[in-house]
Amino acid sequence: MTKHNIFIDLETYYDTDYSLSKMTTAEYVHDSRFETIMACYAIDDGPIQFLDGLDKHQLALLLKALPWEDATLVAHNAIFDGYVLAKRYGIYPEKYFCTMMASRPNVVPFSGSMSLAKVTDYMGLGTKGGYVSDMKGVYRAHMRPHEVMNYRAYCELDVEIMRKIHRELAPQLPPAEHELIDSTIRKFTRPQLLLDKSVLRTRLAEIQQEKEDVLVETGLSDPAVLRSNEQFAQVLMTLGVSDPPQKISPTTGEPTWAFAKSDAGMRELLEHEDEKVQAVAAARLRHKSTIEEARIERFLLQPDLLPVPLLYYGAHTGRYSGLDKLNMQNLPVRGGAVALRRALTAPEGYKVVAADLSQIEARIAVTVAGEANLRDAFAAGEDVYKRVASRIYEIPIEEVTPAQRFIGKQCVLALNYGMGVDKFMDTMRIAKNPIDRKEANRIVYGYRENNSSIPDLWRISEQLLDAMAAGRVLEFPPLATGKDFLRLPNGMVLRYPDLKLGPEGYTYEGTVGRARVRKKIYGGKLVENFTQALARIVISEVELALKKYGLHAALQVHDELVYVVKDEHVEKVVRALYHVMRRSPHWLPDLPVDCEVGVGQNYAEAH
Repeated sequence: MTKHNIFIDLETYYDTDYSLSKMTTAEYVHDSRFETIMACYAIDDGPIQFLDGLDKHQLALLLKALPWEDATLVAHNAIFDGYVLAKRYGIYPEKYFCTMMASRPNVVPFSGSMSLAKVTDYMGLGTKGGYVSDMKGVYRAHMRPHEVMNYRAYCELDVEIMRKIHRELAPQLPPAEHELIDSTIRKFTRPQLLLDKSVLRTRLAEIQQEKEDVLVETGLSDPAVLRSNEQFAQVLMTLGVSDPPQKISPTTGEPTWAFAKSDAGMRELLEHEDEKVQAVAAARLRHKSTIEEARIERFLLQPDLLPVPLLYYGAHTGRYSGLDKLNMQNLPVRGGAVALRRALTAPEGYKVVAADLSQIEARIAVTVAGEANLRDAFAAGEDVYKRVASRIYEIPIEEVTPAQRFIGKQCVLALNYGMGVDKFMDTMRIAKNPIDRKEANRIVYGYRENNSSIPDLWRISEQLLDAMAAGRVLEFPPLATGKDFLRLPNGMVLRYPDLKLGPEGYTYEGTVGRARVRKKIYGGKLVENFTQALARIVISEVELALKKYGLHAALQVHDELVYVVKDEHVEKVVRALYHVMRRSPHWLPDLPVDCEVGVGQNYAEAH
């Protein structure tokens, strides 16, 4: 336990082009325009102190003089304040706590936002000031005395509000969650992975060359023709496609061009009998699909020692989500885009060690359901995908073909949550292994019949929804219900605000983007939700167990932990990972847990 909490708010210069809305935190903090205008802080329940940024040297001395070595830094968006203190002042507190992240489990489901203003308003802690907007484009040296006084009052108010939020939210989180918030911020403020920018530049050049090559193949000289819907439609018509594909816009309800990658019409163009039509369709996708290119360009702007931005409790189920314009939860594992993984390297004398829980969600689902047939197969180390396929096709396991095993894999990964025939057909089509309705019907209902405890679990989950809506406690180990929530074995809850039963089933209030909407929830979906939440607890408990021994993860991606380890310690760490990750959690002792551990000089090699 740390001795003190230091509540701090740093006010920094920003303008129209230089702001966190347009830049990542690292880009912003390392920019030559950066300036700390002022800081306000309070130690525990003490008075709020003001530090003027006019004398930069004096500000740095005063900040460094605070008792950071035995303190927890508390801030709203501690990734930002923590990174500024680390990279601009060399300050590394013993622990971190973020009131913004702490609001995710128990406030954001109701407020719809984790901003200080929204959290303050929801918790009834007053009104957050807005003076910062008046200081856009103004450096400290250019501020008049009354502006400094007003800005100071704004900053002091933020610290007081943050302290009040901490008093209410910190006790609601179990100690393990405090440790996870600390670990999340450490991944950013104390980065371990090096960014090999030469790998990214090589891949960027390849993308640009591919664009040029595909343009040459079409005989077109201007890529703007491909990016414009109307001009692309004209190109198609000159090639003999008299009726370019259209669809009804979900926004306007009017016909619009169906030129998106996911549109059936676009897929038809890619398979057109005329190779020229195929070529321009492929060129269109190549020149429109700039996500990989944009991501690489963004990564190239980051420091060589890459701060890893993750949002604690970013998803409804408690899993991390991406943050800060770098989605570290979505790094491609194949194709040219794997360059992002190859670029994440260990320093000289170190290795990247990646440990991934194997099929953890499927294992949890069948264990909670009591589906002994599949649970025991997992525990025995069998190829469960082959086992399922052998039952579907009524053949011995050793005769299962790769294509049949793929079907078995899709069943295990997709059919535990109530997926129907239509959705299963769509899943197979997207996987480029289409099946007809008769076959899909046979597979879906065959899986349910062969593993009858799975549909039983959906029905039990409907009873959990009934209990949640009624505010009745219903125990279903390792879960229990409460009013509009499902309690998890680590003391956290899955919240379903304003859960109601209507003509089309249960709905609850959620957020899509910035809008508050009613979301559907049903037995199979609830199973999927709590399965993901339980998987998150498993991987978190592993991370915290290793953290106690001084092993700090550099990155977490879904069910995988990534470490940067000295060469001489790699074997010991690998053994520790296997030992800890294969232990069944105390709250689900029958869960058969397994993992895969890889080692490499970069993340791609270790995966």
